[in-house]
Amino acid sequence: MDCKAFIHEYLDKHPEHKKVEMLVELIFEELHDLYHTNKEEFSERIKEIHEHFDGHHYNEHLAKHDVNQLSHTDAHGTKYHGEMWSTDHIKDKMSRYGLKVHHTYNH
Repeated sequence: MDCKAFIHEYLDKHPEHKKVEMLVELIFEELHDLYHTNKEEFSERIKEIHEHFDGHHYNEHLAKHDVNQLSHTDAHGTKYHGEMWSTDHIKDKMSRYGLKVHHTYNH
């Protein structure tokens, strides 16, 4: 049983239970272990928690995390990791060239 299922099962059985410290502690223990043993699974769990509370909206925090996982090597063999341009840099360039993000996108 995964952590999320455990929490839902527990709360279904104990709706009167007001203290959630124990549940939060269990979640953090599981996430801590995952962080050190399986970073990919850890990222998926964090996204699931985010979606549970905030829906399927991709936010700046998740975007920065994903961008920091990116890397590539250019034609000269130089390795790059993470963000190449800051959000402010991109906004400045967009403004300078009159580019706009479609109104249905989060920005």
